[in-house]
Amino acid sequence: MKRPAIDTFAFVSALTSTSSVTRGQAVALANAVQTMLQNSRANLDSRILRKSDVENAAYFAQKMSHGLRNELDVLRRNESSLMRTDIDSISRSLDSLTQKTSDKTTTLKADVSMDLNNHKAERRALATRIDLRIQEIHHKLTVELSGIKTRLESLKMEATQRAIWVAVIAFGAVLISSEATLLQK
Repeated sequence: MKRPAIDTFAFVSALTSTSSVTRGQAVALANAVQTMLQNSRANLDSRILRKSDVENAAYFAQKMSHGLRNELDVLRRNESSLMRTDIDSISRSLDSLTQKTSDKTTTLKADVSMDLNNHKAERRALATRIDLRIQEIHHKLTVELSGIKTRLESLKMEATQRAIWVAVIAFGAVLISSEATLLQK
């Protein structure tokens, strides 16, 4: 049996001695107060958790927390593993791109060097052709000048020979004319 929530005798005695409440009214009030208190206690008992329920809930929460912690650790490890895999893949891709860039740079340098050497060789070949053409023109001009000098010398010789012949003839004519004049005289 439940113990009474209040001392009804003391409650009724206090009400009848201190106020103008009759004994019947005081008993009715004590019963009403006790019923209200019992209903409130029953309501409170139904809402209050028992110790075993609290311990069970705490144990369940601890198990759930431990399970969640384990799951989070597994997820963290998996995520770390995936990140390491991604980082390794990116690192390999970066190394591959670095090697390709290095190879392309080396190829480009070789191509530029080869093009530059070809350009230099073409310039040298052009300069050699120009030098040969200049030498050919110089040789032709030298030959032509030699021919002109030879013709001038031969014309001088001819002019000198003619002048000598003209002088010889003129001298001969003067001699003949002087002899003729002498003979006539």
